[in-house]
Amino acid sequence: MGPKKKADDGEDLSIDQFWKNYKKNLASLDTPMCKAVKEQHERYLEDGEPIQKFHIWEQIGWQGVQAVMQSLRTVNYPHTRSIRLWKTHCEDEGVRCVCMYINNCN
Repeated sequence: MGPKKKADDGEDLSIDQFWKNYKKNLASLDTPMCKAVKEQHERYLEDGEPIQKFHIWEQIGWQGVQAVMQSLRTVNYPHTRSIRLWKTHCEDEGVRCVCMYINNCN
């Protein structure tokens, strides 16, 4: 994956940038926030560990998957280690979004 986006003091801002983009994408797609992603972000705020696993088991549809993947791709998110989608109803468009993110990681 690409280099981490850092502030002038060397702080990794990719998680905060992901979160900001994710909320913006949700609004533009008019889709609700994924509970699993929200819980992962809350855990990050508590313990400071970056979000590495995007394991989603909610019916978020292709719009929800697009909101997550597009946000990861936009900030060139360097921490992803695992993406698992169960019963998301993401359809072909959601799968395309995952593929575009993975392709961007190379």
